[in-house]
Amino acid sequence: MEGKGKVCVTCGTGFVASWLIMRLLEQGYTVRTTVRSKPTEGKQGIGYLTDLPGARERLQIFHADLDRPDSFNEAIEGCTGVFHVAHPTGFTKKEPEEMVIKRATEGTIGILQACLNSKTAKRVVYLRTSISSLKGIKGFKIGSLSSKKLLECGFKFNYGLGDIEHMEEGKGLVCVTGGTGFVASWLIMRLLEHGYTVRTTIRSSPGTSKDISYLTNLPRAAEKLQVFNADLDDPDSFNEAIGGCMGVFHLAFPLDFAEREPEEVITKRAVDGTLGVLRACVNAKTVKRVVCASSQATVIYGGDGDEKVADESSWTSIDYYRSLNRFGTSYLVAKNKTERAALDFAEQYGLDLVFLIPPLIVGPFICPRIPESIRWALSLIFGEKRLYHLLVKLNVVHTDDVAMAYIFLLESPHAKGRYICSWEEISINEMSDFLSARYPEFQTPTKDSLKDIKGFKMRSLSPKKLLDCGFKFEHGLVDIHGRRLATTILSELILEREREMEGERGRVCVTGGTGYLASWLIMKLLEQGYLVNTTVRPHPGNREQYGSLIETSMVHIDDVARAHIFLLQNPEAKGRYICSSHMITIEEMSKFLSAKFPEYPIPTLEYLKDVKGSKSSDVSSKKLLDSGFKFRYGLDEMFEGAIQCCKEKGFL
Repeated sequence: MEGKGKVCVTCGTGFVASWLIMRLLEQGYTVRTTVRSKPTEGKQGIGYLTDLPGARERLQIFHADLDRPDSFNEAIEGCTGVFHVAHPTGFTKKEPEEMVIKRATEGTIGILQACLNSKTAKRVVYLRTSISSLKGIKGFKIGSLSSKKLLECGFKFNYGLGDIEHMEEGKGLVCVTGGTGFVASWLIMRLLEHGYTVRTTIRSSPGTSKDISYLTNLPRAAEKLQVFNADLDDPDSFNEAIGGCMGVFHLAFPLDFAEREPEEVITKRAVDGTLGVLRACVNAKTVKRVVCASSQATVIYGGDGDEKVADESSWTSIDYYRSLNRFGTSYLVAKNKTERAALDFAEQYGLDLVFLIPPLIVGPFICPRIPESIRWALSLIFGEKRLYHLLVKLNVVHTDDVAMAYIFLLESPHAKGRYICSWEEISINEMSDFLSARYPEFQTPTKDSLKDIKGFKMRSLSPKKLLDCGFKFEHGLVDIHGRRLATTILSELILEREREMEGERGRVCVTGGTGYLASWLIMKLLEQGYLVNTTVRPHPGNREQYGSLIETSMVHIDDVARAHIFLLQNPEAKGRYICSSHMITIEEMSKFLSAKFPEYPIPTLEYLKDVKGSKSSDVSSKKLLDSGFKFRYGLDEMFEGAIQCCKEKGFL
């Protein structure tokens, strides 16, 4: 992914442009993008761009506007390729047609002039819509689109209506134990994104219904995630979930830092449960590799005179740790004995077993409760003085790096044994300086106030073996302690403490929630700590917009982004390319959506029969397809992706 060069995407906040930026960053490009400067509105909310993987190092934001054609010069200068996506929409007709056309024309010419002036831009890929390809509008019938030219260049559409393939099909079936946990839930999200079908296990809680919507609402979870009940106290309970899987990620582990149970009980549960999981892997006859979660607790405590840097051959001295009289001894003992027992079992039965050894894991999370490691890492912000001694010397790693390391070790054919996954080492004084400078709004202890904090002797951690295998860490301290993360966690911690102090009042339902009295009642119930469900009347949508759906051509956002990149990279690309993968009528859309999403009030065919509007004439993507491009997505993925995003962002 090195050396892809620098490119510019105009209007980076848009629907297609933002997805294109994500794809360009994934493929190793350095990206510049332009946004409209609106001084009266203050700083624009572009976190969805700046938080993209790779954005911190390879994304730059510039202010530019089509009303000022020369404003694009700085962003385009030095770029080898330009994706011109910016265009004034003008659908609301708030401005005269002549003004919209003038802005679009002069702005575009200004961008092309900037490309000429740069002396470096080798190609401009210009986004246009199917409207620009209409051959006739009589009776509002719009032509079908041909992607022939795009196909002739080598682009390939991967998906059709009748034969829908899923992205990265064939990655196989895997199981993640302890799926509701901090790292496990993030790993599940990443596995689904990478095309795996995932089974996960959760502990059943008799008499209670556990909310796992943060898992079941993940993109692709509806089709590719199955949830099983299993418990380390019942080692045989993992058989069903693991049967048929090609890979297993064993992350389930009994956490009892408060040591409410005897050390022997915790250790027995951990060892017997893990051996039960491994036995299920052997019996399944399909499992090619098991990647098991270890901990720095198995390597960092060596005792006086021991080596200063731990590698995969290192083991913690349990006797030394007991002599420190620290909390968490049961956890440390259980982790060490479980790992040794698992390695012995794997050797005896010929099981391909790999252990990942992370330090303190910090970063974003999707589970509803604040992970304990986050509390520890941000204890200087939270004022948790009892935890300060844990920060005297700290090895840390980002959540996403850990998840990607798990997947890397499953997929790497030569992975074997134990792997340390640690990227940053920081002292309590360095952390105080870092947090004070980055988050001045929080009251962080000064170095002077921390000078008497005493820690314990620990080894540093070396990830050399993992790096030598080809793994790359993507995140550093800035990502780990990202502003959005810190502020979100602080507010969540406050809410959690309030719940612990007052106790949740329970869940209630208010019907007719949009009404005068009901909306005020909901506000008051929320203030008093209730969880509130409310009902609203379904609305059939904006009937005036249905006319544009009489017959329409469609394409998935990711296929559009991929086609942009394909045309930049294809040396034979020339001229205009239609990028349309599907034609659908409003009746077909109604039937499809009603069957696929029965939870939504889709207008019936009877309701739609009098809708008048424009019918599309055929458009062909033959040129694009003949170029070698392949569409990847069908209607299922188009609508599921759109609806899922709308749900996540509160529009549905």
